[in-house]
Amino acid sequence: MPAEFLARTERRLFRRILRGFVLLIAFLAFGLSGFYSYQQLQLLKQYSSDFKDSYIDSQFALLREHLQREVTIIRSELLQGTFDPAMTLERLRQHRIGPRLNGYFFALEVRSMRGGPDFARHLLLPIDPSQVGVPMDSSLQDKHGFAYREVYLQQLRETGTARVTYWYEKPDAERTVSEKTSYLVLLPELDWIIGAGLYLDDIEEVIASHTHQQRQRLLASFVFSVLITAVFIVAALYFAWNYNLNLMSLLRSLRKQIQDREEKLVALNNSLQNRVDQAAVELERQYLVDALTGMGNRARLARDLAFVRSPRTFCLVDVDGFREINEIFGISSGDILLQELARRIQECCEGGVVYRFSGDNFVVLCPRVEDSALSRYLETLHDCLVDNSHTPPAIADVQFNVTVVGTNEASNPLGRLEMTMHHAKAQRRNTLCYSEEFNAVQRYRQNIAITQKIRQAIDEDSVFPVFQPICDLQSCEITKYECLMRIRHGDEVLSPGEFLSVAQRSKLYPRLVGIMLRKSFAAFANNHYMFSINLSYADIVNEDIRQSIMDLLTPHNAARVIFEILESEGIDNYGEVSRFIQQVKELGCKVAIDDFGSGYSNFEHIMKLQVDYIKLDGSLVHGLRDDPRNLHIVESIVFFAGKVGIHIVAEFVSEQELVEIVRRLGIAYAQGYAIGRPEPELLLQPPFECGNGSRPLGE
Repeated sequence: MPAEFLARTERRLFRRILRGFVLLIAFLAFGLSGFYSYQQLQLLKQYSSDFKDSYIDSQFALLREHLQREVTIIRSELLQGTFDPAMTLERLRQHRIGPRLNGYFFALEVRSMRGGPDFARHLLLPIDPSQVGVPMDSSLQDKHGFAYREVYLQQLRETGTARVTYWYEKPDAERTVSEKTSYLVLLPELDWIIGAGLYLDDIEEVIASHTHQQRQRLLASFVFSVLITAVFIVAALYFAWNYNLNLMSLLRSLRKQIQDREEKLVALNNSLQNRVDQAAVELERQYLVDALTGMGNRARLARDLAFVRSPRTFCLVDVDGFREINEIFGISSGDILLQELARRIQECCEGGVVYRFSGDNFVVLCPRVEDSALSRYLETLHDCLVDNSHTPPAIADVQFNVTVVGTNEASNPLGRLEMTMHHAKAQRRNTLCYSEEFNAVQRYRQNIAITQKIRQAIDEDSVFPVFQPICDLQSCEITKYECLMRIRHGDEVLSPGEFLSVAQRSKLYPRLVGIMLRKSFAAFANNHYMFSINLSYADIVNEDIRQSIMDLLTPHNAARVIFEILESEGIDNYGEVSRFIQQVKELGCKVAIDDFGSGYSNFEHIMKLQVDYIKLDGSLVHGLRDDPRNLHIVESIVFFAGKVGIHIVAEFVSEQELVEIVRRLGIAYAQGYAIGRPEPELLLQPPFECGNGSRPLGE
């Protein structure tokens, strides 16, 4: 009974395998046939698409070639003096192009390239000769509302050629309207526009005919593939029958082998699972532990930071000049130094967790240290780490220092530590605590806020000039004013020091300067006073600012305008500055060097620029009372200026005593709080009386 049952089971299995094999073969055969047909269909689509693109490109290339050839012939005849308009138009009238020869040439006589109701008239229109000489309106639209004439006029104005697609009548019996693409060329020497176009449905008919032929070929190929598939299935059935007979005999012999090997596989699987578990533990250790120092690595630090809940102090330790140590003493000594430093950090930071953050950087998660004690804690940690009393003999000759920074901020501690380390290195500090001043994000937000204030001031017309008076020390009269920029924001008035550097890095700066220039010129439009405008080198080379200046200068005001070039910024291109100075001086303006003595200028530069005024920097003026060197420097400048005919203005004259000193030095003009503060209204008289006499200092 068991043998009969086994035989019946094997026969059933044989039939199922045979049936499954036949179904598989049929599925594969028809599937492959269908896939092949599908691929052929896709290839046909791609071929048709490529043929369409290629055919369209070739037709339009031929169109452009015909058009360009006619333009070349016309221009050649013009050069040779043999051009005959009537013959040319007749030749173009006879010419037909395109797959159905529905394309034609047309010619326009241009009256206005800007368009309008009579911008041109047809010289040639083969499909409707009655339109020749009739005024053409550039705003004419096709049946879809497209003003195609405006489009090709704009292209012709820009490049001299145009391509435009629109709906237009065909030259057939039905006068149907079809989509058309035309190329046009402007002949400015004749005021002609020559054009030619193709109707897209003519091209589509050729493409459709070609596609139909390809589909017929594909259908024949599909029928053939079905026949081949049927033959393949019959052959496969024959081979499947024989294959299954052999398979059943193999099954009987394999049954015993499978049972024997199953037990071996179970034992092998258990052994492999144990090895995998051990390898996983080792891999995790290698992933989270630094191999050199045995401390946690960067990955371990990132994982631990995610689980920090109690307040901590975060420290970063960096070895100064570690690359040089490696180069001089060797990499092995550098490795020993890192191992020793890791050990010292572990000892010095009691209760802390040490991580090797990068090559020569260690991060320490310490128990919380109060902000008031953090600076001292970092100094103690630094001294502990550089103590060489227990240095290993292998690195006894290596003298090293470390930089230690720290923060109590739990938000983005690594970013704050790296910012603090950057500042510590720049300031050559051994230790440094994090400060919000280091936060580039905070500075960025402040700059954004200032930019918003500037934009709001421009929109609300809150940018305005103030005027600081300049006194003639001989006549004791105010004869000039310096125009200075201010911004009103609510009840607050911002001076340039609060916004100018941010504005100069934005696109708002030229607008600020333009407003300042217009309002300053307007303030002095109806009086006789001279006034000065500050210009940096960047202002001079800015095309928009220079144009604003030239637009504001007139014969009435130019002689009263002084341009102060900021000497403290330095001048990169004397040629550019000299050209500007020459240009404004030819109009009658004066030029001054501002902040003389604070930056890069010398007497040679002054001579090159041919200035009319030198404005002494406040640092020189303030030192006149107490510093004999400042006195000698100013006396030299006064002597030089007197020899070459340059007037001197002393800036930052803040007290009456300084007024007398600069007057006795022979300086012609004074400016500062002793004369008057910058105000929106003009101060007409100085707040003191001048004596008539003067005597040199030291007499």
